[in-house]
Amino acid sequence: MPHAKTNEIRVNLQAVEELFAEPAADPFDPSSRYVSGVDELIEQLRAVSLDYKTRVLIGLPANQITPDLEANTRGAMSRYCTAKIEENQREILELRRVGRRSILTGVVLVGVLMLFGALIASLAFLPETVRYVLVGWIPVAVWVVIWNPADLFFYAWRPYRRARRLYENLRDAELVIQPLD
Repeated sequence: MPHAKTNEIRVNLQAVEELFAEPAADPFDPSSRYVSGVDELIEQLRAVSLDYKTRVLIGLPANQITPDLEANTRGAMSRYCTAKIEENQREILELRRVGRRSILTGVVLVGVLMLFGALIASLAFLPETVRYVLVGWIPVAVWVVIWNPADLFFYAWRPYRRARRLYENLRDAELVIQPLD
């Protein structure tokens, strides 16, 4: 089904190699680049909806454009994005693995804290106020113990998923190389 809307993003380069490598920036040259072309394209994609197809326009000096450049660049872009997608997927899997381990550790520590709270509550020789204060701190300690595992399990992987979607969108984008004006 054709998409009703297409995101169009553009990057102007002096050489196609600037698409993947960070160029050597010259602060005295106003046209100097400081990030790779792909990084610039990803930043532009962050500002648009990924629900639409993307059209990538790459501007190059006319003397840099060869007949097979567009096809070669499309293949290179696909391989690069696929490698980034796989890298983000590995990060997500690692966060899930660490999150599961952290949750198991957290559950054990919460159990220990609950037993500690029950023990303190049953110590009759402590003044009642001291027992209430000590037992009152148990929920705070539980919160501290489960904060990081919960963060890992529920939230930490989301930026990697977003990056994966950005690279998938860029990989599947229509690519057009045009001479610079």
